[in-house]
Amino acid sequence: MWPVAQSGERAADRAYHLLRREIVAGTIPAGSHLAEAELATQYELSRTPIRESLRRLQSEGLVEVIPHRGARVVDWNSFDVEGIYDLRALVEGFVARRAATRLSPGQVDHLESLCVQMEELTARADFADVETMSGFAFLNDQFHGGVAEASGADYVIPARNVLVVLP
Repeated sequence: MWPVAQSGERAADRAYHLLRREIVAGTIPAGSHLAEAELATQYELSRTPIRESLRRLQSEGLVEVIPHRGARVVDWNSFDVEGIYDLRALVEGFVARRAATRLSPGQVDHLESLCVQMEELTARADFADVETMSGFAFLNDQFHGGVAEASGADYVIPARNVLVVLP
């Protein structure tokens, strides 16, 4: 349920969306080596868009690129995760305070709809199912992204987007 590549998008964007989805969903586990040639074959792309997508994922903190050795999925330790959640709480609190005074009725309806969808999903959820968890994560991201957008703090959204996908 995470967004995947769209037809007509650039090859590098396609590679980025496909690879990011697999990393975030845990299909490609932390510590995994990411070989450009193998990814190019798997996604039916040349190595150039794969290389570009790896650099983009590196800027988000999901991948570590090691010169002359390739790339690997970052493996987070508990200290890293705790710090990221502390930062995320600060950012989410900031955007929620701003959004509370700026939400339009349409935005409120949209956020309520997302909450209902998440409640329905959790009521019948198999939490061991990767697709179910991906669907919940997608709805949760849409909810928090909607709050961030309603805050009017456009300068915070890129930082929020990076913090959300980290463990």
